[in-house]
Amino acid sequence: ELLETRATTVLVRLPDGTIIVRKKNRDVVKEN
Repeated sequence: ELLETRATTVLVRLPDGTIIVRKKNRDVVKEN
C-alpha cells in the first residue's frame, strides 16, 4: 500500500503495521 503525501514524500505501510517514510525526487511528480 503506497500513500503519497505531497510530491516529495512516500509512506509505505507494511502488512505488519510498520510505516516507512521515503523521500522522492521532487522533480519526478508535479501535481497540484
